[in-house]
Amino acid sequence: MWHRRLRSVKRDYSRKSYSNPMFRARIQSAAALRRRLWTLAVAAAAAGWIWFIVFSGMFRIETIEVRGNDQIAGWEFRDAVKDVLAEKKWLVLPGDNLLLLSEEDLKRRLNDRFVLESLEIAKRPPRTLDVELRERVSSILMQMPDGSQATLGLDGQVIRTYAPSEAVDLYVPIGPSQDAGTSQERPKLYVLYNDRIETASQRERAVGPEVIQAVIELPKLIAKPFGMSAAGVEIHVDGKAGGTIRAVTPEGWSIYIDAGKPLKEQIDNADLVVSDKVGADRPRLDYVDVRFGEKVFFKLR
Repeated sequence: MWHRRLRSVKRDYSRKSYSNPMFRARIQSAAALRRRLWTLAVAAAAAGWIWFIVFSGMFRIETIEVRGNDQIAGWEFRDAVKDVLAEKKWLVLPGDNLLLLSEEDLKRRLNDRFVLESLEIAKRPPRTLDVELRERVSSILMQMPDGSQATLGLDGQVIRTYAPSEAVDLYVPIGPSQDAGTSQERPKLYVLYNDRIETASQRERAVGPEVIQAVIELPKLIAKPFGMSAAGVEIHVDGKAGGTIRAVTPEGWSIYIDAGKPLKEQIDNADLVVSDKVGADRPRLDYVDVRFGEKVFFKLR
């Protein structure tokens, strides 16, 4: 009996598990401390990388390469890009960080400022931004009475505007140098003179495409039959909405033309009247009006 009870006590003792609660608490405290230190180390490393990427200047855009520009000066386009990059993101993050830059947002902002055919932006780490653009075809410079100007595309849309202080030269001298004093000049580009005091806004349809075509074709059409220089023919329009073209010849007299009708037929009619009707009075000629088909009108001074 005693022996059996002893075995039972031993068996019960073998099933017991004894441990020091103070030792277990110390182990748990050390594990928690290690977890905290590990978390702090990861957070510090992440903060360090964020600072390095965002604020250290390692990826600050310093070079802006612009290609494909013709009428828009490279410095002007770069300044427009810099204006966008100078803005903070969410009032904190630098806008000129290459990695944080949104190409689509930059393209949208630049297209709001310039009228372009296409625009591509590519990042070249660590500090370079490549900009490839293609401008709208601009063939006409519209001159306003107040000295302001606007470049027009082939569809008559305003591509760019110039304040009087920014106006470009309409003529370029032909000669050894600008200081040569030569009186010979040729147009720098096709010019349309707007005789009405108006303003032009970017992307506005200023004139119809038929007016643009008339500005391009008329100087040569007029020069040949009347024996004069095409460079000296000035094309005027009375307001942006007008369809009547007034071509001023180098001799000082004008031809009123309907831009919506065949140009060559109208110039042939003008040539016929000037040759047969005006004749020797050509120096006193004020204008010829060929807008009404075979009914041609002219006036002497």
